[in-house]
Amino acid sequence: MEIHSGCLTIIMQPVIVGPDRIPVLTDSKQMAADLLTAALSVSVMAHGHLPEVTEAFIKLLTDLPDDDAASLFGYTIDMAAPQARRLLEETVTTYIPEHSPWAQSLYRKGQEEGEYRGRAAGEAASVLAVLRFRGIDVPLDRHQQITTCTDLALLEDWLQRALEATHIDDLFDDGSAAESRS
Repeated sequence: MEIHSGCLTIIMQPVIVGPDRIPVLTDSKQMAADLLTAALSVSVMAHGHLPEVTEAFIKLLTDLPDDDAASLFGYTIDMAAPQARRLLEETVTTYIPEHSPWAQSLYRKGQEEGEYRGRAAGEAASVLAVLRFRGIDVPLDRHQQITTCTDLALLEDWLQRALEATHIDDLFDDGSAAESRS
């Protein structure tokens, strides 16, 4: 797996390691020398439960370009265990001023993702409202398929189809309409 952002590139190869094989990094300069080990040290796999490790990681983030810091933080927190995730989030709010460019970049990214999810949820609700209005029964599995969809183009397509649908399967291009009506 490769993660690219600005100048930061992390290439992950499948590796099986435990916490005993990952060093405890408490110095941001050590972390800067090996970003992958830094991410692993802070994350789920190793030592993210130690405040001195997360503090060093946050110091590392403040020294990186804003986009790289936001990407590395996102990558690290995504694979963090719940305890390490909480500590990372708490440490970020303690050590990173909210007006810093890095924090603003992280906030913008989260805000954009939230807006996108909100648009998808609204579109899904519209599809279901049109189907209800048209008196079309929506089985639980199809209801879940609609409400968990995050593809805005597909949701818009379903909404258009819902306007003329006579059966729930009229929305989907998966061949189930012909099967269920035969």
